[in-house]
Amino acid sequence: VDAPCSGSGVWRRNPDAKWSLTPQRLLELQHMQTSILAQAHKLVKKGGRLIYATCSVFVEENQEQIKAFLEAEKGFKLVPVEDIWPEVVAQQNGYGLCPPTVGGMLQLAPHKSNTDGFFAAILERVE
Repeated sequence: VDAPCSGSGVWRRNPDAKWSLTPQRLLELQHMQTSILAQAHKLVKKGGRLIYATCSVFVEENQEQIKAFLEAEKGFKLVPVEDIWPEVVAQQNGYGLCPPTVGGMLQLAPHKSNTDGFFAAILERVE
């Protein structure tokens, strides 16, 4: 799921975009994200994976969406990104290339990874 989002992760390349985001628009996006997850998870078979991704750095669009989804859908579990993509989060000179956030979700940010902001969570159907 490449979820519609605020685009806050690309503001360094498009700084004027931040002025068009309102609190109301952020709430609308969050509702869309919740709705899309609620529909998309139905298409995942047992043992299958759903990857939720945004180009946002906002917790409301990322970690909080995953937390709410996992609370609502007991048939899914979070798969730590470091278990799937160890080469992506490998340590080099004491620094992770793309260190995941606490909880195993990938959160890239310009000031940490010298990339655009990006989020990904891997969800696996267990029931």
